[in-house]
Amino acid sequence: MSSSIEALQQRLEQVEEHNCELAHDLEAERHHRRAAERGRDALAAHQSDLVRELTSCQSILHSMAHYGSVTPEYADDAKAVLSRTKEASLARRDATKKAEALHEFLMFPRMGDEPVRAKAVKLRDGYRQQAEGGGDE
Repeated sequence: MSSSIEALQQRLEQVEEHNCELAHDLEAERHHRRAAERGRDALAAHQSDLVRELTSCQSILHSMAHYGSVTPEYADDAKAVLSRTKEASLARRDATKKAEALHEFLMFPRMGDEPVRAKAVKLRDGYRQQAEGGGDE
């Protein structure tokens, strides 16, 4: 009887050790997945940012070319857009989302007292400025 109890205890220790290894592997996989998702989000934001900005540049350039008034500065604007990093685009997208969330919060009547609302307005406006490229990215 003692030998079977010892065998069961030994097997239990093996199973617990295996569970710890699996938990560690699972956490490592979760970490890798989160890193991949952050990278994917950064690239998606960057692509969206570039398309939006370059579409505007293209539209302006097309109109100006039609009237013969294209200047080198417009090409410089397009180059500046293309030189942006994906991290800057992600920061702009995040700031836009934060500003939108704060704006929605402010749409509810009586959400917070005046100092809280004033702080929310200030944060929202700061995020909007950041999203437009005028703040720290």
